[in-house]
Amino acid sequence: MKKLLTILMLLASALPLWAYEFEHEGFYYDWLSETEVKLTHGDDPFSGNYNYSGYVTVPATIVYKDVTYDITTIGKYAFANCPNLTVLDIPENIQVLENNYLGYNTQDLIIIMRSTNPPAWADPYEGFYKGAWTLKIPMEAYDLYKQQGWMQDWKVIDINEEIHISTKFEKDGFHYKITSDTEVELVRGETEAYYQSEITIPTTVDHEGVTYTVTAIGDYAFEYRDNLTAVTIPEGVEVISVC
Repeated sequence: MKKLLTILMLLASALPLWAYEFEHEGFYYDWLSETEVKLTHGDDPFSGNYNYSGYVTVPATIVYKDVTYDITTIGKYAFANCPNLTVLDIPENIQVLENNYLGYNTQDLIIIMRSTNPPAWADPYEGFYKGAWTLKIPMEAYDLYKQQGWMQDWKVIDINEEIHISTKFEKDGFHYKITSDTEVELVRGETEAYYQSEITIPTTVDHEGVTYTVTAIGDYAFEYRDNLTAVTIPEGVEVISVC
């Protein structure tokens, strides 16, 4: 008996830490019951998850080995640390979102929730970078989502409203993020840009044949600029975040 237990322990220790039970059409799953599965993560989420990119739609059901399963849960770290993910479309039959299912994503991101009954979620903000994220929901369910804590920092829009992931660009030493067809936000650059002495933020900026109005200054746009002594802000700026 002791020998058998030792063998079982050795086999268990040989399993990868981030194990899943099966893979199907690019997603990873664990069984919950004879008819339900949980969508989980494939590899170590902390090393960077490049399995998903662009617009990703979570399936509502799958057929695996001639059996149909409902996907009712999105598990912890399922879409964590996915730098190439831009849109996550979650079907209305999802009942549970485990903590950190989208954790440690720092890019702009759109989350589409199709259910009028918000999924159970113990802590919507554990492990999240959420300042640049947009939540699309059925607006008739707005109050329900708000009661469950979804509205603290995200931009919330109707599920039928068109929105596109913003484009970033650099012009004359300033870095911008396109926020609408006519507006941009001044943001911190991907690389350090050392502003010297006094600077004047332009009222408008041209990019690829379009003229945009500068209407916002983003988080930490001028952080650690020791040589900067004065900033002139144009009248069109309506929002100034933590600089």
